[in-house]
Amino acid sequence: VKVGSRHLAGSHPQSSCIIRSLVHPVELEWAARVLAEAFRKDRMFGGDFLPTEEDKRIFFRASCTAMSCFNMVLGCFDEADSAGHSMGDGAANLKCVMACVPVLQKSQEEVEVFGSFEAWMAHGLRISGAATATDFPLPDDGLVLLGELRKKKKNGLTRRPYIYIFLFGAAEDAQGSGYGRSLLQWAISESHRKKLPLVLETTTAINIAGYEKYGFAVVDRLEGRPNFVLMVREIVA
Repeated sequence: VKVGSRHLAGSHPQSSCIIRSLVHPVELEWAARVLAEAFRKDRMFGGDFLPTEEDKRIFFRASCTAMSCFNMVLGCFDEADSAGHSMGDGAANLKCVMACVPVLQKSQEEVEVFGSFEAWMAHGLRISGAATATDFPLPDDGLVLLGELRKKKKNGLTRRPYIYIFLFGAAEDAQGSGYGRSLLQWAISESHRKKLPLVLETTTAINIAGYEKYGFAVVDRLEGRPNFVLMVREIVA
């Protein structure tokens, strides 16, 4: 991913940002902190599974580290604040994070391997209160079942490659300022460049409506939980 600027039309107070791949351990720690903020009130990443802020940070750091081998853990930085800053200062300038996985195998092994508990454990996942390193509460059943929708043949994702948006969130002080829009526009451009559809899951009506504005469509949902959906953005001419 090349470093570059992207204009954010109508954002305030920032007018532009820099998008780049995050691969250094320090950068992945920044990403974890941003995602922990973004999902602070999300019940899917709370409860017994990730009960504390520290648990969330450790989980997101392990997830991002596992997926960083694809060079698609992306950060959106405030361009105005980033000029002249060292890596040690960069945490405050990182506003939004998107972690993607290119799924190229019919088995979807890229997600199955790098998005697994085994991979997260290998990259430092630990949960407070767990009896052992591998004995900790599981996430909400809905989150697990939501991930299974990608494997259903009727949804058409077992027979073709795609780009999977695994994590996507903005720091609290940056929400609504256009940083997420910039990252999503980057993903759409990359989708067209590689001729691969975009795939994601979400669990709220407001997110569904937001993604629909960018061309995503609901292709499946959990029975009894209508906002737990699988969405796909197809390549359009």
